Amino acid sequence: MASTVEASTRRATVGRTAGVPFRQSHNPVPLCELDPFDLAPSIRGVIAQMAAIEKARNCGAYLFVDPKTGKAYVVSEERSVAQVWVRDRFTWLVGFYSTRKVPGLPVLKPTPEGLREDILDHLGVPA
Repeated sequence: MASTVEASTRRATVGRTAGVPFRQSHNPVPLCELDPFDLAPSIRGVIAQMAAIEKARNCGAYLFVDPKTGKAYVVSEERSVAQVWVRDRFTWLVGFYSTRKVPGLPVLKPTPEGLREDILDHLGVPA
């Protein structure tokens, strides 16, 4: 009694990414929504996120704030979407923050007073 093997009739899935190298570029999610009249809780969250990025990846972070909605985004400089956001959403960029020196970049230290001043200036709210 001979056993036979039949070839599978399944076909390889050909989708819109066929032949394209795998690379995920997820858009960042907002960290918080800023209230210009009570920035203290938001600033603590932003500083905590920047510290987590610095500790985990040993790199700085960009702070973006949407002037229309007040949503704040903290994006690691190593993320593939970071440079795209710097180019496409330049009006949202508040600054690049790090505790280390980066040659050729104007680096801001993430201090509560400095962040408050930068965010208020970005939103056009008098300090």
